[in-house]
Amino acid sequence: MPNIEPLPARFRGQPFLVSDAAAAGLSRSRLRSSDLAAPFRGVRGDPLALDLVGRCRALQLVAPRAFFSHSTAARLCELPLPLRLGNEALLHISVVEPVRAPSIAGVRSHQLRPTEVVVGEVIAPGTRHGSLRNWTGISISSPALTWCLLAEQVSVPDLVAAADFLVSGTHPLCSITELEAAVAARAGQRHVRALQRAVALVRVGPRSRRESHARLLFGAAGLPEPELNTKIFTEDGRFLAMSDLVWRVFRVAGEYEGEYHQERGQFRKDILRRERVEDNNWRLFRFTGDDLRLRARDNPEGEQQAWSARVGGTNACGARARRRDRAVKAAEVPIAGAEAKMVGFCRVSGIGRARKVRRVRSSGR
Repeated sequence: MPNIEPLPARFRGQPFLVSDAAAAGLSRSRLRSSDLAAPFRGVRGDPLALDLVGRCRALQLVAPRAFFSHSTAARLCELPLPLRLGNEALLHISVVEPVRAPSIAGVRSHQLRPTEVVVGEVIAPGTRHGSLRNWTGISISSPALTWCLLAEQVSVPDLVAAADFLVSGTHPLCSITELEAAVAARAGQRHVRALQRAVALVRVGPRSRRESHARLLFGAAGLPEPELNTKIFTEDGRFLAMSDLVWRVFRVAGEYEGEYHQERGQFRKDILRRERVEDNNWRLFRFTGDDLRLRARDNPEGEQQAWSARVGGTNACGARARRRDRAVKAAEVPIAGAEAKMVGFCRVSGIGRARKVRRVRSSGR
């Protein structure tokens, strides 16, 4: 195997322009060596360093006036995205008119109108923005602008899940107020109606995309708003568990079980946890991704009838069922198995009758 000439120190471990390397005295044959990759025309770099951030740094070299946006910026911020976008090979960049969007293989370029970008919505390389990670050599859209631009690529439920992530956690990337201001600034722009619907549904607390979807499903079914990722206690004040969804007044809690819960040790802990919770007069129900993906029309006829009876009484085509269907459609969320499972628990616990009880009491009957 032939010996390969070492690179100068300033070119090691990071992408660089071929023109800069040639000016530094590197030959064409050296730039075609097997230890270098060509992520974009005119750029070379260490193949092991060309992860998402490395590819973005490489692209920024040939598109210095552009900034990363849409799903690429969302991935850099680690927002929860549908699988098709989370594993996307395409990189998204944007420019603001009158700058022309560059045409580069493997890149989707967007040209935004000046009215679509306000001051402070593009973070220059090396600029600190709250708790947003600082990547050297990358210009990126702000969290609020990134979320607004995602409306071109995802549905309202996924917009809500992404926004829930942005405003939650110990160090949120932005606030609900910032999202509302960003949406207000885009009045009359593309996808603003979807953004307006989504921002009204954003809540602080969910820790995963599926938890956000579940919350939307239960809300579309007409259930009361739950507390999110909060603690539940025994009647004498002792800690019981931390639960994803909590209807405290009805002593009902819900848990989304992702792949993490399939691990042997966690599986055993979950069993003990459920027994401990239910021994203290709480109802704990668990749901999975299959429940959230399962549409009502995909269920066997007998199971469908049973679920319809739980949701709307024995008459599945009654006014109550029609109202539920309209609510689900308005929220752009499919009717799912998790909804029916939750409604079944709620009927037993009295959640579904809470509003009627309050109305009767207020009338003095």
